[in-house]
Amino acid sequence: MGADHLVLSHSVLKGPTKIGKNNIIYQFSSIGEDTPDKKYKGEKSELIIGDNNIFREGVTVHRGTSHDKGFTKIGNDNLFMAYAHVAHDCIVGDSNVFANSAGIAGHVEVGSFVTIGGFSAVHQFCILGDYSFVGMNSSITMDVPAYVKVASNPARVIGLNSVGMSRNEYFFRVYQSH
Repeated sequence: MGADHLVLSHSVLKGPTKIGKNNIIYQFSSIGEDTPDKKYKGEKSELIIGDNNIFREGVTVHRGTSHDKGFTKIGNDNLFMAYAHVAHDCIVGDSNVFANSAGIAGHVEVGSFVTIGGFSAVHQFCILGDYSFVGMNSSITMDVPAYVKVASNPARVIGLNSVGMSRNEYFFRVYQSH
């Protein structure tokens, strides 16, 4: 485990799990637990977590399986609000927000600067592109392209994530490069 972590009471850290530096894990979180995938028989797998992530109360993150990557990977600077879930064999990029009770099923890939609204669910094998936005209580069953905003159940495109791009100075960087 890296340096300067804050792990609050009643949290479970299992492994093999590699955790970078400056992460905060709030109470009742379960990080690095075996996957509940029925094919999983205890084979070696791992969880890799980067730096500066916040795992609020009751967050669950599972390790990978030998049937896919063999690992689950979380980048840097992510916020997982209360009761968010990251299943096995997922890849989560940097600077994402998982609102309360947002969950991603196994084998999901989440880019960077993505927001997943509260009580939203992402079906297995889906990809959420960079700067995409999932409105609250949405059901994602297909890939969401980069920069796109979706909402509803089932989710449908409702526009571009111009707010997210603006907050992350995306327009400014594009403009300056020309």
